[in-house]
This record gives sequence, C-alpha cells and structure tokens, in this order.
Amino acid sequence: MVLTNKAEIIGKIQEQMLDRAKHPRRGTDTRALIHQMAGLIVEISLFFDEAYEVVDSTLTKLSRMLHTTPWESDLPIWAHVDPHVLDFNVEVGRQLIRSHAMTWGSCEYEFHEMVMYLIQNTLISLEEDGIPRRESFRLLADCTYKGAMLEAAAHELCDAIIEQKISTSLWSLADSFTSLAAMAGLYQGRYMLGEEDVAQTITRSRITNLGVENLMAVMTQEAHRFGVPVAGDWRTGLAANDCPVSPPFHLMFDVESLVTNFFTSAKIEAENEQAVALAKAAGRLLAVMAGGDEPEVTPLIAKPLAVGAMTESFLATLQHGRENLREMQEHLD
Repeated sequence: MVLTNKAEIIGKIQEQMLDRAKHPRRGTDTRALIHQMAGLIVEISLFFDEAYEVVDSTLTKLSRMLHTTPWESDLPIWAHVDPHVLDFNVEVGRQLIRSHAMTWGSCEYEFHEMVMYLIQNTLISLEEDGIPRRESFRLLADCTYKGAMLEAAAHELCDAIIEQKISTSLWSLADSFTSLAAMAGLYQGRYMLGEEDVAQTITRSRITNLGVENLMAVMTQEAHRFGVPVAGDWRTGLAANDCPVSPPFHLMFDVESLVTNFFTSAKIEAENEQAVALAKAAGRLLAVMAGGDEPEVTPLIAKPLAVGAMTESFLATLQHGRENLREMQEHLD
C-alpha cells in the first residue's frame, strides 16, 4: 500500500522504530531507540550536499526545539555501548529512512522537518518515563556524531583504497577487501588486549566471545546491505583449528601506512571504533566484487576470504601482543 498522508508515514517510522527497539524481557530498549534516532539523522542528512554540516544544524535546531542543551557531565553507565552495537542500531534507523523516502514523494526539506518533530516528541516521551531530556539529547548527539563518523570513515577508506591501491598499485578488489578485513582484525585484537586478560594461547575454537564475532557481523551486514546474498555460511572453507595462524602479511604491510595515516587525519583514536570502520569498509568493497546478479567472484569464495583474513590477524595479535607487523611475521614464520 502506498502511503500518501505525510503524518501517516512518520507514524509508520515511529511504529517500526519502537518495534525494533523492543527487548523480549525489558520492554523498550531506550539505548537502542536513541541509536535508531541517531540513524534517522545520519541518513536524512545524507540527502543533502553538505551532509555533515546538516548533522550539526539538525542537532542545533533540536536543541532549540527541546529548550535544552546536552548534558555536560558523564553519562550513566547504561548509555555506554560498544561501537558494533551502535553501528547495528544506527543502520536500523538509516534503513527506516531509506524505506520510506520514495513513498514520501516531496522535497527532502519537509521530510527532514517531520523527522525532527518525531525525534523531539520521542525524547519528550522518554522524559515522562524518567530520563531527563538533557541526558537523552546528549546521548543522541554523541551517537549521531559517532554514527556519522563511522559512515564517513568507511566511505573514505574505500575511496583511499581505490585511489591509492587499485588505481595506482593495480590491486584487485580481493586484495582490497582482504587487507581491510585483516587490519580490522588487527585493531580489534589490540583493543581486546587492552580490555581483557586474554591468554596468548587462544585458538580459533575459543574466539567466539572475544569481539571478533561482533566485528564479523559488522562486515557481513555491511556487505548484505550493499548487495551480497544473505544465504550461505561465511565460515565455509576457513582454516582448521590446528592450522598455524597465517594472516595476509603482504597485504597488511602495503596498507598499514594508509590506514594509520587515515585514522590520524580523521582523529579516530579508539581501536574498537577503528576496527568497526575498517570492517564496514571491507564489507562494502566485498559487495562490489561479490554482489549483484553477475558477481566478479562468487560469494562462496569471497566471504570466507574476508572472514579468514580477519580471524587470522585477530588471533595473531592476541598471541603476539602489540608487536609491529614485521615482528609478528617473524614469530609466526
């Protein structure tokens, strides 16, 4: 059914957003709901030429509409979240905008205004449930900026790889997404070393709860969004548990300085956020190669290639700590 009533479209977005934020035991997951609203802002800002300036102006206008400024002290513990969770929920919000954009049928400025009213009303409702609007607005602003940052980073990493490796160094698309997936595993491993007491003898069979599974989900979900079929096991063809760890060092050497310089320039310092940005970029480049009706390489080959590179570099990092890539390779050879 085609919706022609603009208020009905906004009502549908709100209904779907609340439905996706439901927790099976605790009712509405407020954090997920705010993440989704951040996704609404990120996606609708991309309708405009200066998208990231629109993000700023949107939050400024919401501040006026709410008659408040963001909370300046530390947010409560419940508001803290890993970037892979934020990315998932932000993408849910972005998809809600995309799914209704064609139905809207008029100028994007009006759509943008109506989305702001939706967010305003939702934050006011949360205040009635006991969450001060200054806190919820601060979390919304933080998540919006972080969601926009992850989107921009993934896009710009893809551009950098295409310009500096595919165009000039004659890399293949397989080299490109494999290198980014491997670097994502490296950064996630470094993050885990700083957060957990991780045994250096960890093996492939014991990495389920150590963060790389979440990182794989970021990459695979991004690839699916850009056209790779959902069907099929991404782990088909991976190395057995007793095989020596073997990251694609030759690709990692070639892309290391590009990645390091990019994150320095973009001022993205948290290693788990760097890992998510790399995983998103890897998923997009994988989709270029393995998506569509006539993929360059079948997804049955491309998927395990990316997941294998991520897993191997992750394991190598856990086993050898923060050694540089050359030292790590020497220990593994």
